[in-house]
Amino acid sequence: MDFSNLPILSVDLAGSIHQFITDAMPSLEDTWYQFSHWLSRPDILAVITAWWITFTVVMMIVMSLGFGPRGIVAGSIAAAFQSFMYGGFTPAGGIFATFTSMAMLGTFIMPLVIFASIQMIPQFLKTSLSGVLPTGAQLKAATIDPQKLLNGWNKIYDVSFERIGSQVTDVKGWMAPVTPNDRIFEIIGSYAYRVGFSMLQGDMNRYKRLILSNQNPKDPGVINKMIDAAMAGNIKGAKETLGVLQKIIGVFNYLNHEHLQGALSTARQDLVAEIGKADKYMPELKGILDIWKEFESDYYARAVDKATEYMLARKGRSSENPLVIKTGKYYIVLFYAEESPSVVHEDNGRDRKRYDCKRWRFDLGTDTATEGDGKVNIAVNFKSLNDSIIRMETANEETSPNECVPLKVVEFNKSDKFEVTVIGKVHLLFAERYLQKFRGNLMYYVDFMDNQ
Repeated sequence: MDFSNLPILSVDLAGSIHQFITDAMPSLEDTWYQFSHWLSRPDILAVITAWWITFTVVMMIVMSLGFGPRGIVAGSIAAAFQSFMYGGFTPAGGIFATFTSMAMLGTFIMPLVIFASIQMIPQFLKTSLSGVLPTGAQLKAATIDPQKLLNGWNKIYDVSFERIGSQVTDVKGWMAPVTPNDRIFEIIGSYAYRVGFSMLQGDMNRYKRLILSNQNPKDPGVINKMIDAAMAGNIKGAKETLGVLQKIIGVFNYLNHEHLQGALSTARQDLVAEIGKADKYMPELKGILDIWKEFESDYYARAVDKATEYMLARKGRSSENPLVIKTGKYYIVLFYAEESPSVVHEDNGRDRKRYDCKRWRFDLGTDTATEGDGKVNIAVNFKSLNDSIIRMETANEETSPNECVPLKVVEFNKSDKFEVTVIGKVHLLFAERYLQKFRGNLMYYVDFMDNQ
Protein backbone atom coordinates (compact mmCIF):
# COMPACT_ATOMS: atom_id res chain seq x y z
CA MET A 1 0.00 0.00 0.00
CA ASP A 2 1.31 3.44 -0.99
CA PHE A 3 1.45 5.90 1.94
CA SER A 4 3.34 8.63 0.03
CA ASN A 5 0.37 11.00 -0.14
CA LEU A 6 -0.33 10.99 3.61
CA PRO A 7 1.95 13.97 4.46
CA ILE A 8 0.30 16.03 1.71
CA LEU A 9 -3.14 15.07 3.03
CA SER A 10 -2.06 16.06 6.53
CA VAL A 11 -0.84 19.47 5.35
CA ASP A 12 -4.05 20.06 3.40
CA LEU A 13 -6.14 19.09 6.46
CA ALA A 14 -4.17 21.42 8.72
CA GLY A 15 -4.59 24.25 6.22
CA SER A 16 -8.34 23.70 6.05
CA ILE A 17 -8.64 23.83 9.84
CA HIS A 18 -6.60 27.04 9.97
CA GLN A 19 -8.78 28.66 7.32
CA PHE A 20 -11.96 27.60 9.16
CA ILE A 21 -10.76 29.13 12.42
CA THR A 22 -9.74 32.35 10.65
CA ASP A 23 -13.13 32.69 8.97
CA ALA A 24 -15.10 31.84 12.14
CA MET A 25 -13.08 33.94 14.60
CA PRO A 26 -15.06 37.20 14.18
CA SER A 27 -18.30 35.37 14.80
CA LEU A 28 -16.86 33.52 17.82
CA GLU A 29 -15.50 36.74 19.28
CA ASP A 30 -18.86 38.44 18.87
CA THR A 31 -20.66 35.52 20.53
CA TRP A 32 -18.20 35.45 23.43
CA TYR A 33 -18.59 39.22 23.89
CA GLN A 34 -22.37 38.91 24.08
CA PHE A 35 -22.14 35.98 26.49
CA SER A 36 -19.69 37.86 28.72
CA HIS A 37 -21.95 40.91 28.71
CA TRP A 38 -24.92 38.71 29.67
CA LEU A 39 -22.95 37.14 32.52
CA SER A 40 -22.02 40.56 33.85
CA ARG A 41 -25.63 41.63 34.29
CA PRO A 42 -26.43 42.19 38.02
CA ASP A 43 -29.48 39.92 38.00
CA ILE A 44 -27.56 37.05 36.37
CA LEU A 45 -24.63 37.51 38.75
CA ALA A 46 -27.04 37.39 41.70
CA VAL A 47 -28.57 34.13 40.46
CA ILE A 48 -25.17 32.53 39.81
CA THR A 49 -23.84 33.67 43.18
CA ALA A 50 -26.88 32.36 45.05
CA TRP A 51 -26.69 29.05 43.21
CA TRP A 52 -22.97 28.70 43.82
CA ILE A 53 -23.28 29.51 47.52
CA THR A 54 -26.18 27.07 47.89
CA PHE A 55 -24.34 24.35 46.02
CA THR A 56 -21.16 24.90 48.05
CA VAL A 57 -23.00 24.85 51.38
CA VAL A 58 -24.95 21.72 50.46
CA MET A 59 -21.81 19.93 49.32
CA MET A 60 -19.97 20.97 52.48
CA ILE A 61 -22.82 19.59 54.60
CA VAL A 62 -22.92 16.37 52.59
CA MET A 63 -19.16 15.90 52.86
CA SER A 64 -19.16 16.81 56.55
CA LEU A 65 -21.68 14.03 57.14
CA GLY A 66 -19.23 11.58 55.60
CA PHE A 67 -20.40 11.17 52.01
CA GLY A 68 -17.38 11.11 49.72
CA PRO A 69 -16.69 10.45 46.04
CA ARG A 70 -15.54 6.92 46.91
CA GLY A 71 -18.32 6.14 49.35
CA ILE A 72 -18.80 6.55 53.07
CA VAL A 73 -15.94 7.94 55.14
CA ALA A 74 -15.05 5.77 58.12
CA GLY A 75 -15.95 7.26 61.49
CA SER A 76 -18.38 9.78 59.99
CA ILE A 77 -22.03 10.43 60.79
CA ALA A 78 -23.02 8.67 57.56
CA ALA A 79 -20.94 5.66 58.60
CA ALA A 80 -22.59 5.68 62.02
CA PHE A 81 -26.01 5.77 60.39
CA GLN A 82 -25.10 2.94 58.05
CA SER A 83 -23.76 1.00 61.02
CA PHE A 84 -26.98 1.61 62.95
CA MET A 85 -29.16 0.56 60.06
CA TYR A 86 -27.18 -2.43 58.88
CA GLY A 87 -25.31 -3.77 61.84
CA GLY A 88 -21.88 -2.23 62.06
CA PHE A 89 -19.71 -3.62 59.29
CA THR A 90 -21.41 -3.23 55.94
CA PRO A 91 -19.48 -4.86 53.09
CA ALA A 92 -19.46 -3.66 49.51
CA GLY A 93 -23.05 -3.59 48.36
CA GLY A 94 -24.28 -1.69 51.41
CA ILE A 95 -27.13 0.76 51.13
CA PHE A 96 -24.93 3.71 50.12
CA ALA A 97 -22.94 1.65 47.61
CA THR A 98 -25.72 0.15 45.53
CA PHE A 99 -29.47 0.35 45.25
CA THR A 100 -30.00 -2.66 43.02
CA SER A 101 -31.09 -4.91 45.88
CA MET A 102 -34.64 -4.69 47.12
CA ALA A 103 -33.45 -5.83 50.52
CA MET A 104 -31.41 -2.63 50.74
CA LEU A 105 -33.92 -0.42 48.98
CA GLY A 106 -37.22 -1.17 50.69
CA THR A 107 -36.84 -2.64 54.15
CA PHE A 108 -39.64 -0.46 55.48
CA ILE A 109 -41.97 -0.81 52.50
CA MET A 110 -41.68 -4.55 51.96
CA PRO A 111 -39.53 -5.66 54.87
CA LEU A 112 -37.55 -8.87 54.92
CA VAL A 113 -39.11 -10.53 57.90
CA ILE A 114 -39.36 -14.22 57.06
CA PHE A 115 -35.73 -15.11 57.00
CA ALA A 116 -33.53 -12.55 58.65
CA SER A 117 -32.36 -8.98 58.67
CA ILE A 118 -29.84 -7.55 56.29
CA GLN A 119 -27.75 -6.89 59.42
CA MET A 120 -27.24 -10.64 59.79
CA ILE A 121 -24.53 -10.84 57.13
CA PRO A 122 -22.33 -8.01 58.48
CA GLN A 123 -22.52 -9.61 61.92
CA PHE A 124 -21.61 -12.94 60.36
CA LEU A 125 -18.52 -11.37 58.81
CA LYS A 126 -17.60 -9.85 62.16
CA THR A 127 -17.72 -13.29 63.72
CA SER A 128 -15.64 -14.70 60.85
CA LEU A 129 -12.91 -12.19 61.69
CA SER A 130 -13.09 -11.95 65.47
CA GLY A 131 -14.02 -15.49 66.44
CA VAL A 132 -16.67 -14.15 68.82
CA LEU A 133 -20.26 -15.28 68.28
CA PRO A 134 -23.21 -12.89 68.76
CA THR A 135 -23.91 -14.21 72.27
CA GLY A 136 -20.29 -13.62 73.23
CA ALA A 137 -19.35 -17.30 73.06
CA GLN A 138 -16.10 -18.28 71.39
CA LEU A 139 -16.24 -19.64 67.86
CA LYS A 140 -14.98 -23.23 67.59
CA ALA A 141 -14.25 -23.04 63.86
CA ALA A 142 -11.14 -21.29 62.60
CA THR A 143 -11.45 -17.59 61.79
CA ILE A 144 -10.64 -16.12 58.38
CA ASP A 145 -7.68 -13.86 57.77
CA PRO A 146 -8.94 -10.26 57.35
CA GLN A 147 -7.03 -9.70 54.13
CA LYS A 148 -8.31 -12.96 52.65
CA LEU A 149 -11.88 -12.05 53.60
CA LEU A 150 -11.49 -8.63 52.05
CA ASN A 151 -10.04 -10.08 48.85
CA GLY A 152 -12.44 -12.97 48.49
CA TRP A 153 -15.73 -11.42 49.57
CA ASN A 154 -16.02 -9.14 46.54
CA LYS A 155 -13.99 -11.24 44.10
CA ILE A 156 -15.67 -12.48 40.92
CA TYR A 157 -16.04 -16.26 40.79
CA ASP A 158 -14.02 -18.02 38.11
CA VAL A 159 -16.77 -20.63 37.77
CA SER A 160 -20.37 -20.27 36.61
CA PHE A 161 -23.37 -21.03 38.83
CA GLU A 162 -27.05 -21.45 38.21
CA ARG A 163 -29.21 -18.34 38.31
CA ILE A 164 -30.54 -17.30 41.71
CA GLY A 165 -34.31 -16.90 41.66
CA SER A 166 -36.16 -15.60 38.64
CA GLN A 167 -34.94 -14.05 35.42
CA VAL A 168 -35.10 -10.25 35.71
CA THR A 169 -35.91 -8.45 32.46
CA ASP A 170 -37.94 -5.45 33.59
CA VAL A 171 -35.40 -3.66 35.81
CA LYS A 172 -33.09 -1.20 34.10
CA GLY A 173 -29.44 -1.73 34.95
CA TRP A 174 -29.99 -5.05 36.72
CA MET A 175 -26.98 -7.37 36.62
CA ALA A 176 -26.68 -10.96 37.73
CA PRO A 177 -24.62 -11.36 40.93
CA VAL A 178 -21.12 -12.75 40.35
CA THR A 179 -19.34 -12.33 43.71
CA PRO A 180 -19.89 -14.02 47.10
CA ASN A 181 -21.16 -10.71 48.51
CA ASP A 182 -23.67 -10.16 45.74
CA ARG A 183 -24.92 -13.74 45.58
CA ILE A 184 -25.35 -14.00 49.36
CA PHE A 185 -27.17 -10.67 49.56
CA GLU A 186 -29.27 -11.84 46.61
CA ILE A 187 -30.58 -14.65 48.83
CA ILE A 188 -31.33 -12.16 51.59
CA GLY A 189 -33.75 -10.56 49.13
CA SER A 190 -33.67 -8.98 45.69
CA TYR A 191 -35.63 -8.41 42.50
CA ALA A 192 -34.82 -11.95 41.41
CA TYR A 193 -35.16 -13.69 44.77
CA ARG A 194 -38.35 -12.73 46.59
CA VAL A 195 -38.83 -15.85 48.68
CA GLY A 196 -37.82 -14.05 51.85
CA PHE A 197 -40.19 -11.09 51.53
CA SER A 198 -43.41 -10.59 53.40
CA MET A 199 -45.50 -7.55 54.26
CA LEU A 200 -45.31 -6.32 57.83
CA GLN A 201 -46.22 -3.08 59.56
CA GLY A 202 -43.36 -0.62 59.72
CA ASP A 203 -43.24 -0.42 63.51
CA MET A 204 -43.12 -4.20 63.87
CA ASN A 205 -40.37 -4.40 61.27
CA ARG A 206 -38.43 -1.76 63.22
CA TYR A 207 -38.74 -3.79 66.42
CA LYS A 208 -37.57 -6.89 64.56
CA ARG A 209 -34.57 -5.04 63.19
CA LEU A 210 -33.62 -3.69 66.61
CA ILE A 211 -33.95 -7.05 68.36
CA LEU A 212 -32.01 -8.94 65.70
CA SER A 213 -29.25 -6.32 65.72
CA ASN A 214 -28.94 -6.57 69.53
CA GLN A 215 -30.38 -3.15 70.28
CA ASN A 216 -33.06 -2.13 72.77
CA PRO A 217 -36.54 -2.20 71.20
CA LYS A 218 -37.29 1.00 73.11
CA ASP A 219 -34.80 3.20 74.92
CA PRO A 220 -34.88 2.17 78.63
CA GLY A 221 -35.17 5.79 79.70
CA VAL A 222 -38.24 6.28 77.50
CA ILE A 223 -40.08 3.14 78.58
CA ASN A 224 -39.25 3.80 82.23
CA LYS A 225 -40.96 7.18 81.89
CA MET A 226 -43.95 5.39 80.36
CA ILE A 227 -44.08 3.05 83.35
CA ASP A 228 -43.79 5.96 85.77
CA ALA A 229 -46.70 7.65 84.02
CA ALA A 230 -48.72 4.44 84.12
CA MET A 231 -48.06 3.98 87.82
CA ALA A 232 -49.27 7.54 88.38
CA GLY A 233 -52.60 6.60 86.82
CA ASN A 234 -51.97 7.62 83.22
CA ILE A 235 -53.83 5.19 80.97
CA LYS A 236 -51.92 6.35 77.90
CA GLY A 237 -48.66 5.46 79.63
CA ALA A 238 -50.02 2.02 80.45
CA LYS A 239 -51.09 1.39 76.87
CA GLU A 240 -47.76 2.58 75.48
CA THR A 241 -45.81 0.40 77.91
CA LEU A 242 -47.76 -2.70 77.08
CA GLY A 243 -47.62 -1.83 73.39
CA VAL A 244 -43.82 -2.04 73.54
CA LEU A 245 -43.90 -5.40 75.32
CA GLN A 246 -46.57 -6.77 72.98
CA LYS A 247 -44.51 -5.83 69.92
CA ILE A 248 -41.47 -7.63 71.32
CA ILE A 249 -43.50 -10.80 71.71
CA GLY A 250 -45.16 -10.13 68.35
CA VAL A 251 -41.81 -10.22 66.54
CA PHE A 252 -41.28 -13.84 67.56
CA ASN A 253 -44.90 -14.77 66.95
CA TYR A 254 -44.48 -13.45 63.42
CA LEU A 255 -41.19 -15.22 62.75
CA ASN A 256 -42.71 -18.48 64.01
CA HIS A 257 -45.95 -18.13 62.06
CA GLU A 258 -46.94 -21.33 60.29
CA HIS A 259 -47.56 -19.57 56.96
CA LEU A 260 -43.94 -18.40 56.84
CA GLN A 261 -42.26 -21.68 57.66
CA GLY A 262 -42.07 -22.92 54.06
CA ALA A 263 -40.36 -19.75 52.87
CA LEU A 264 -38.15 -19.74 55.94
CA SER A 265 -36.89 -23.25 55.25
CA THR A 266 -36.31 -22.50 51.57
CA ALA A 267 -34.40 -19.29 52.25
CA ARG A 268 -32.25 -20.89 54.94
CA GLN A 269 -31.37 -23.84 52.70
CA ASP A 270 -30.53 -21.56 49.77
CA LEU A 271 -28.34 -19.35 51.93
CA VAL A 272 -26.44 -22.32 53.35
CA ALA A 273 -25.93 -23.60 49.79
CA GLU A 274 -24.64 -20.20 48.65
CA ILE A 275 -22.22 -19.93 51.56
CA GLY A 276 -21.13 -23.46 50.71
CA LYS A 277 -20.25 -22.32 47.19
CA ALA A 278 -18.12 -19.52 48.61
CA ASP A 279 -16.39 -22.03 50.87
CA LYS A 280 -15.72 -24.44 48.02
CA TYR A 281 -14.93 -22.19 45.06
CA MET A 282 -13.38 -19.11 46.67
CA PRO A 283 -10.05 -20.19 48.25
CA GLU A 284 -9.83 -17.00 50.32
CA LEU A 285 -13.10 -17.91 52.06
CA LYS A 286 -12.27 -21.50 52.91
CA GLY A 287 -13.90 -22.44 56.22
CA ILE A 288 -16.69 -19.87 56.04
CA LEU A 289 -19.37 -22.58 55.93
CA ASP A 290 -18.25 -24.04 59.27
CA ILE A 291 -18.44 -20.55 60.76
CA TRP A 292 -21.98 -20.10 59.45
CA LYS A 293 -23.15 -23.36 60.99
CA GLU A 294 -22.15 -22.06 64.42
CA PHE A 295 -23.20 -18.49 63.79
CA GLU A 296 -26.79 -18.95 62.62
CA SER A 297 -28.17 -20.69 65.70
CA ASP A 298 -26.18 -18.40 67.99
CA TYR A 299 -27.50 -15.33 66.17
CA TYR A 300 -31.12 -16.27 66.83
CA ALA A 301 -30.31 -17.34 70.38
CA ARG A 302 -28.82 -13.90 71.01
CA ALA A 303 -32.01 -12.26 69.72
CA VAL A 304 -34.12 -14.35 72.10
CA ASP A 305 -31.77 -13.56 74.99
CA LYS A 306 -31.90 -9.85 74.20
CA ALA A 307 -35.68 -9.75 74.10
CA THR A 308 -35.97 -11.85 77.26
CA GLU A 309 -33.46 -9.69 79.08
CA TYR A 310 -35.35 -6.56 78.08
CA MET A 311 -38.65 -8.00 79.31
CA LEU A 312 -37.13 -9.16 82.59
CA ALA A 313 -35.56 -5.76 83.13
CA ARG A 314 -39.08 -4.38 83.23
CA LYS A 315 -40.14 -7.22 85.51
CA GLY A 316 -37.37 -6.79 88.05
CA ARG A 317 -36.19 -9.14 90.76
CA SER A 318 -37.70 -7.52 93.82
CA SER A 319 -41.07 -6.14 94.88
CA GLU A 320 -39.19 -2.99 95.86
CA ASN A 321 -38.30 -2.34 92.23
CA PRO A 322 -40.65 0.47 91.13
CA LEU A 323 -40.47 -0.70 87.52
CA VAL A 324 -41.62 -4.25 88.13
CA ILE A 325 -44.18 -5.87 85.89
CA LYS A 326 -44.71 -9.29 87.40
CA THR A 327 -45.74 -12.37 85.51
CA GLY A 328 -47.51 -15.49 86.68
CA LYS A 329 -50.90 -16.08 88.29
CA TYR A 330 -52.44 -13.01 89.83
CA TYR A 331 -55.80 -11.64 90.68
CA ILE A 332 -57.03 -8.07 90.58
CA VAL A 333 -59.09 -6.70 93.42
CA LEU A 334 -61.47 -3.86 92.66
CA PHE A 335 -62.39 -2.04 95.86
CA TYR A 336 -65.45 0.14 95.97
CA ALA A 337 -67.98 1.55 98.39
CA GLU A 338 -71.68 0.99 97.78
CA GLU A 339 -74.32 2.99 99.56
CA SER A 340 -76.33 0.74 101.87
CA PRO A 341 -80.16 0.82 102.04
CA SER A 342 -79.87 1.22 105.81
CA VAL A 343 -78.62 4.30 107.64
CA VAL A 344 -76.57 4.92 110.77
CA HIS A 345 -78.47 6.74 113.56
CA GLU A 346 -76.29 9.32 115.25
CA ASP A 347 -76.64 10.27 118.94
CA ASN A 348 -77.63 13.77 117.91
CA GLY A 349 -80.69 12.35 116.20
CA ARG A 350 -79.36 12.77 112.69
CA ASP A 351 -79.06 9.89 110.28
CA ARG A 352 -75.80 9.22 108.47
CA LYS A 353 -75.43 7.29 105.23
CA ARG A 354 -74.04 3.82 105.53
CA TYR A 355 -71.61 2.35 103.01
CA ASP A 356 -70.78 -1.28 102.44
CA CYS A 357 -67.10 -1.79 101.66
CA LYS A 358 -66.93 -4.37 98.90
CA ARG A 359 -64.42 -5.68 96.47
CA TRP A 360 -64.50 -7.56 93.22
CA ARG A 361 -61.84 -10.17 92.71
CA PHE A 362 -60.67 -10.64 89.12
CA ASP A 363 -58.99 -14.04 88.89
CA LEU A 364 -56.56 -14.27 85.97
CA GLY A 365 -55.75 -17.64 84.50
CA THR A 366 -58.43 -19.56 86.41
CA ASP A 367 -61.57 -21.21 85.16
CA THR A 368 -63.31 -22.07 88.41
CA ALA A 369 -64.67 -20.11 91.33
CA THR A 370 -66.30 -21.03 94.60
CA GLU A 371 -69.97 -20.12 94.81
CA GLY A 372 -71.88 -19.07 97.87
CA ASP A 373 -70.75 -17.24 100.97
CA GLY A 374 -71.44 -13.90 99.39
CA LYS A 375 -69.42 -14.66 96.25
CA VAL A 376 -71.21 -14.18 92.97
CA ASN A 377 -69.92 -15.59 89.69
CA ILE A 378 -70.05 -13.23 86.71
CA ALA A 379 -68.70 -14.09 83.27
CA VAL A 380 -65.97 -11.81 81.97
CA ASN A 381 -64.80 -11.25 78.42
CA PHE A 382 -61.09 -10.49 78.47
CA LYS A 383 -59.75 -8.69 75.45
CA SER A 384 -56.26 -10.15 75.62
CA LEU A 385 -56.59 -13.00 78.10
CA ASN A 386 -58.49 -16.25 78.22
CA ASP A 387 -62.00 -16.28 79.65
CA SER A 388 -61.90 -15.93 83.38
CA ILE A 389 -64.17 -15.50 86.35
CA ILE A 390 -64.86 -12.54 88.57
CA ARG A 391 -65.74 -13.34 92.16
CA MET A 392 -67.51 -10.76 94.25
CA GLU A 393 -66.64 -10.73 97.91
CA THR A 394 -68.80 -8.62 100.21
CA ALA A 395 -68.11 -7.45 103.71
CA ASN A 396 -70.87 -5.39 105.32
CA GLU A 397 -69.16 -2.79 107.43
CA GLU A 398 -69.97 0.62 108.80
CA THR A 399 -67.47 2.74 107.01
CA SER A 400 -66.97 5.75 104.80
CA PRO A 401 -66.19 5.37 101.10
CA ASN A 402 -62.56 6.38 101.47
CA GLU A 403 -61.91 3.67 104.06
CA CYS A 404 -62.55 1.08 101.37
CA VAL A 405 -59.37 2.06 99.55
CA PRO A 406 -56.20 0.26 100.71
CA LEU A 407 -54.19 1.84 97.91
CA LYS A 408 -55.80 4.48 95.76
CA VAL A 409 -54.32 4.16 92.33
CA VAL A 410 -56.92 4.86 89.69
CA GLU A 411 -60.47 6.17 90.04
CA PHE A 412 -63.11 5.34 87.45
CA ASN A 413 -66.58 6.57 86.74
CA LYS A 414 -69.53 4.22 86.99
CA SER A 415 -70.08 2.14 83.86
CA ASP A 416 -71.33 -1.33 83.03
CA LYS A 417 -68.54 -1.63 80.50
CA PHE A 418 -65.30 0.09 81.28
CA GLU A 419 -61.66 -0.16 80.48
CA VAL A 420 -59.52 -0.93 83.48
CA THR A 421 -55.85 -0.19 83.58
CA VAL A 422 -54.63 -2.02 86.63
CA ILE A 423 -51.80 -0.11 88.21
CA GLY A 424 -50.49 -1.15 91.59
CA LYS A 425 -47.28 -0.26 93.35
CA VAL A 426 -45.18 -2.60 91.29
CA HIS A 427 -47.61 -4.16 88.83
CA LEU A 428 -49.19 -3.21 85.55
CA LEU A 429 -51.69 -5.02 83.35
CA PHE A 430 -54.19 -3.96 80.72
CA ALA A 431 -57.43 -5.67 79.78
CA GLU A 432 -61.04 -4.82 79.07
CA ARG A 433 -63.59 -5.91 81.66
CA TYR A 434 -67.33 -6.29 81.32
CA LEU A 435 -69.07 -5.93 84.67
CA GLN A 436 -72.79 -6.35 85.27
CA LYS A 437 -75.51 -4.93 87.47
CA PHE A 438 -73.84 -2.44 89.74
CA ARG A 439 -76.21 -0.35 91.80
CA GLY A 440 -75.81 2.70 93.92
CA ASN A 441 -73.12 5.33 93.71
CA LEU A 442 -69.99 3.31 93.12
CA MET A 443 -66.44 4.55 93.33
CA TYR A 444 -63.97 2.16 91.76
CA TYR A 445 -60.46 1.73 93.05
CA VAL A 446 -58.04 -0.83 91.77
CA ASP A 447 -55.27 -2.76 93.44
CA PHE A 448 -53.23 -5.62 92.06
CA MET A 449 -52.37 -8.53 94.34
CA ASP A 450 -50.21 -11.60 94.05
CA ASN A 451 -52.26 -14.77 93.93
CA GLN A 452 -49.86 -16.53 96.25
